[in-house]
Amino acid sequence: PKSASFKDLLGALEKTASILSGLNIDGQPLARLGACDVTVNTFLGWHQAPQLQSGWQDPSRGSFKFGRQRFFPLILMVYENNEFLKEYTGVVNPQQIIAFLHRQNTPAGGKTLQNVGAMLDFLHGPVGPLVVGCGFMNGSTEEDAFNDTAKELHGTLVFAKASESTCATALKGSMLPTTWPQVLWFQGNKSGMPPRSQVNVTMLQNRSKLAHWLLSQRAELLEEMTPDTSHMYLAREEPLFILLAYPEDKDSWARAVGVVAGAEATLADTVQLVWSDCHEFGSQFEAVGKCPAFVIVNT
Repeated sequence: PKSASFKDLLGALEKTASILSGLNIDGQPLARLGACDVTVNTFLGWHQAPQLQSGWQDPSRGSFKFGRQRFFPLILMVYENNEFLKEYTGVVNPQQIIAFLHRQNTPAGGKTLQNVGAMLDFLHGPVGPLVVGCGFMNGSTEEDAFNDTAKELHGTLVFAKASESTCATALKGSMLPTTWPQVLWFQGNKSGMPPRSQVNVTMLQNRSKLAHWLLSQRAELLEEMTPDTSHMYLAREEPLFILLAYPEDKDSWARAVGVVAGAEATLADTVQLVWSDCHEFGSQFEAVGKCPAFVIVNT
């Protein structure tokens, strides 16, 4: 807690706790945020988050360093009924933490949408991204792979299943393939973005391939990569394509994003498209005063 890295995140955690204190779902708190100082409660820290002991900790200013994958300024872990559920690995800001908790509050294996009305309600809900498995035969290999993926990615995506007729009617006019079964990815959050469909049988029957495809779908053109999440991107196989920008420079930001948008179709399946604040990472890539800039990193 004395490190500059943690102090940089403290304000976001305090704001998250404040929002959660007044946020109820069906009369129950969505979540409560507690804190454990592992320099004091050493046994609890070692027992619940042993990676903190094996990571390096630098209390000096600027302790965030791109490429150091084992640095943990903090670890956010979700518990329910005294049992560990999942680690939160996203950006530490109130909006993204609370969106994750909303997704975590959905059924772990996904819900069954019994009719068109239920599917439309699901698609127009407040959280996302959403995944719908359409037209599975009971007990099929495709359904088993979907169910396993839904459990694995619970909290990252919101899952549901529906019959072929329900999907076809609810999405009439959306130019989707007429092959069944299929898995649909939606941005959610009441977005008007059209769904993306996967009908490849090999993909649908393989849990790891299906999970990889779902995670490769981006709700935004560029995901934000921050110092506290950079290790997640470095752990993936695909190279990183980073837009370094000063967020406050709106004109330069818009021009740079336009360049990426023009190349998205070529880049999307081969690299991880992210943006980072030049204030954070510019010096490490010799880009101070040169942003916006594009950097490619081999992971």
